Amino acid sequence: MVALVNDPGSPSRIAPDLAVAGLATVALCCTRAGHPRAAALLLMWSVWAACSLRLPITGGLASPALLTYPLVIGLTARLAGRSNARALAWASALVVVMLMVLHVTQTLVEPLSLAGHMTVPYAATLLALSAWTTCCLVVAQKRQLEQLRRRLDESQVLERELNAMRRAVEKHPDSIVITDRRGRIEYVNDAYLKRAGWRRDEAVGHLSAVRSNNGLSVLQKASLDTVLARGECWADEVINRRRSGEEIVEAVTVVPLRSLTGDTTHYVEYKEDVTELRRATEEMRRLSRYDPLTGLPNRQWLFERLYAIHAVEGGQASRPRVLLLLDIDRFTSFNELYGIATGDRLLRTVATRLRRLAGDSAAVARIAADEFAVLLEDVDADPRRGEREARTMAEAFMIELQRPLMFEDEPLSVNLSVSVGATCFPVRPHDTAEAALGRASTALRRARLSGDGRLAMFEPSMAETAVRRSRLEDELRRGILAGELQLYLQLQVRPAGEVAGAEVLVRWQHPQDGLISPAAFLPIAEATDLILMLDRWVLAQACLLQLRLKAEGRRMRLSVNVSARQFQQGDFAEQIIDTLDRTGADPGLLTLELNENVLVADPDDVLAKIHKLSAFGIEFALDDFGTGFSSLSYLKRMPIHEIKIDRYFVQDAPVDAAGASLLESILRVAHSYGLRVVAEGVETLEQAQFLRDRVPDIICQGYLFHRPAPASDWLEPVSGTSEVAAS
Repeated sequence: MVALVNDPGSPSRIAPDLAVAGLATVALCCTRAGHPRAAALLLMWSVWAACSLRLPITGGLASPALLTYPLVIGLTARLAGRSNARALAWASALVVVMLMVLHVTQTLVEPLSLAGHMTVPYAATLLALSAWTTCCLVVAQKRQLEQLRRRLDESQVLERELNAMRRAVEKHPDSIVITDRRGRIEYVNDAYLKRAGWRRDEAVGHLSAVRSNNGLSVLQKASLDTVLARGECWADEVINRRRSGEEIVEAVTVVPLRSLTGDTTHYVEYKEDVTELRRATEEMRRLSRYDPLTGLPNRQWLFERLYAIHAVEGGQASRPRVLLLLDIDRFTSFNELYGIATGDRLLRTVATRLRRLAGDSAAVARIAADEFAVLLEDVDADPRRGEREARTMAEAFMIELQRPLMFEDEPLSVNLSVSVGATCFPVRPHDTAEAALGRASTALRRARLSGDGRLAMFEPSMAETAVRRSRLEDELRRGILAGELQLYLQLQVRPAGEVAGAEVLVRWQHPQDGLISPAAFLPIAEATDLILMLDRWVLAQACLLQLRLKAEGRRMRLSVNVSARQFQQGDFAEQIIDTLDRTGADPGLLTLELNENVLVADPDDVLAKIHKLSAFGIEFALDDFGTGFSSLSYLKRMPIHEIKIDRYFVQDAPVDAAGASLLESILRVAHSYGLRVVAEGVETLEQAQFLRDRVPDIICQGYLFHRPAPASDWLEPVSGTSEVAAS
């Protein structure tokens, strides 16, 4: 504006101003485009250039525009750095030297006429700009100090976090190893040093494949390289080695660390010691397949073995095998008689004998409490010869186990017998382990039903028998509820012919099959909970029969069998007393028959129940005396009133001297304890006379005197019985 007022006709004087304005506009555009440093430099140099061009026309060295140089140099130092300010200062010095030369040569252009008048406002403006710039510098410095203080605080917090993280890594219970991209160790924590056994200087700088993950298999190494090449984490269990050479199992996880550009710079290895966990897992796996008591394989192992045979051979009988199931007879009674500890020793002894006799040609397993399995591998391919071999091997096992078992620290010698069920495997294509065990179990049940110490080979008809037993069980359950059972009596007769009492029996009147013998359904009931329902029904019916006899003026003692399962019920005594109270029957005319095996279960509990019921007036008889684990201590401790001699001792007594001697011994024992004696199974006059000659007041029970008959017509054969007895 000053140039236009003073000399409007000289555009050359205005050209520098227009140039400066243009440069300022370009600087503004650079700022908006995101290049503030370039804009600052352009602006500073344009201002300096404008001042320099103005000096010759505003008085040269006398021009107040020289005061702009310090301001521009200071702003340049603040905004563009010292190097630019230094360049600007040297350029300003060069301009001053040129002005001095122009003054000396008097070639300086005439200054504007108003230049002197512009000194005051120019100086004022310069001072204002200097003050504003100073204030801005002070504010900027304060802001910078605050930023520096915040950064310092943040760096201190970050340092504390890093220290805490470093301490956590150092004290972490798992091993932590950091390697570079080439797998060379740069850092290890204390857990690694303690677990691996290396010193820090022995680990750092060495390859991880030598000091850390030195147990990688070929497949694991290939998998590790492939996964890390994709930038992913790798995890697996590795069996590494300590410095001492000891192997440890570690769960290893390798994590890649990346820079801001995404490049992998380091790898972190996290390693957890799972040696004990692996050992515990292996032990659990072993225990799940082996019996801890005997050390033999268990049922699970046997299933896996049979499945493996099926998988390898496809169920074809290319290599026939025979599966034997051996069950210790009366093991429950033995266990209850001698205690669980002795029972366990017995099982271990049986396992040792089976394993020794089987050798390498058979596999032995314990699949239940007292049940063992033997898988015979080398069997003749011919079915008949193979069956003979199986029978021979089974009989060898039975003979071996029948040898007396001697316990060194106990004065005890035990004679055992085992029942054996056998089946071939496979018997057809695609035979299964479940089917084989099912067949062997069916054969074992058949052997048990035949008596102790028996062997049964599976036959197809046995499966049909098992189906019939299952059907019979369902029908018996329904029959008890439907009232299909009938009460039968078999009289007990004194030598003079009078009736001493009667044993209460039960029969089943099946709606389709007619009258079914107890031998057909009692074993099924005893193997299930049906025996409890059956026992309660028989006792209640016996009490009601007693009431009907009393109403007719007759008094007769009734003997009722009690199963071991019913007697072992916790409220057995209360059940008996409650039944007598509900029916009003006379407890003095009731005899409960107990098997010897019942007495050995829990002697204290048995004694308490017998005493409680004896105090109520009920008498007890010891049934099948001499056939179980006989002990005279029962007769001494228990309030027994009667013993019943099993038919086994009666049948051959008149013609067999040994049998007669044994029977006489039993009779003398009963006489010495003052017990009533009832002889079962008396079928001939010779047997009856033999018994009467030795025990004049003996009570006989058998077909010679009376066959079991319905309770409703039991009086009909009384006269005939008396005649037979008198003869």
